[in-house]
Amino acid sequence: MRLSCQAYDADRWEQASATLLERMCADLAERGALRTFARLPADSDRLNLMAEHAFRQYSSEITFRGLPCTAIDGAPPPQSDVRIRDPRDAWDIFSLYCATTPALVRHSESRSLKEWSAVNRVATRVTRRWRPAHEVVVGEMGNLLAWLRWRPAHGARAQLLDVLAGSEAAPRLPEMLRFAAEHLGLDVNCATICRVREYDGRISATLEEAGFEPILRETLLVRHTVAWVTERQLLVAALRAQGLGLEISQYRHGFDAMHQRLASSREAQHHYDRDDGASNYG
Repeated sequence: MRLSCQAYDADRWEQASATLLERMCADLAERGALRTFARLPADSDRLNLMAEHAFRQYSSEITFRGLPCTAIDGAPPPQSDVRIRDPRDAWDIFSLYCATTPALVRHSESRSLKEWSAVNRVATRVTRRWRPAHEVVVGEMGNLLAWLRWRPAHGARAQLLDVLAGSEAAPRLPEMLRFAAEHLGLDVNCATICRVREYDGRISATLEEAGFEPILRETLLVRHTVAWVTERQLLVAALRAQGLGLEISQYRHGFDAMHQRLASSREAQHHYDRDDGASNYG
């Protein structure tokens, strides 16, 4: 979602933006959203406004732009452990995400195993089997070192590149791109965007060495919603926060928006109701 606000002067702009943010977050809370995410340029003068409305920074991100062909020109032939992602790799990819992402960021994003299980697949009528279309991994099943996914360009838009890699595997990114170009049809001459978090310094260095240029630095923000939860839900959420990847969507029955209120993520408030059947997670 992109929001734009125009006003005749700064005071009216700030008032209109504040009203717009409040209404947007209230509407999302009524729909069951427990987190609202936003991103702003790192040097934006609107960060204070977001902070006043309970958005807090949890990370920063650098956007790189370049051509894959410059990365694979000097890349070595892919080794035997570079392969197409298998659907059974979902747990290992999620484990790699947990291992390479700081705990504060994991808590803020609350990503689960289900997200890594949703693979883009292409059906083959002959074999009636499914295969991943745009994902490459490094390592054997049970011990993945790196993961790469790209989303092809549409129209004038650049193709998007997502990367997870430990510090030792990050330099093998050009090798993975070469494998993707040779086996999965990655367009090496198409403009490509890759967003890298501040804590992934080895990936940033590898992209710059491969000819990618940083074009934007952004601050990532999140606003939490405080909700009524049961002790059972808190237990499941705690296990999930430890990287166990449990899904709790099955517990979401009869969400009651009246039990929610918007609050700053800095507030350490929890509400317990043993008899309440409504379920949400924090």
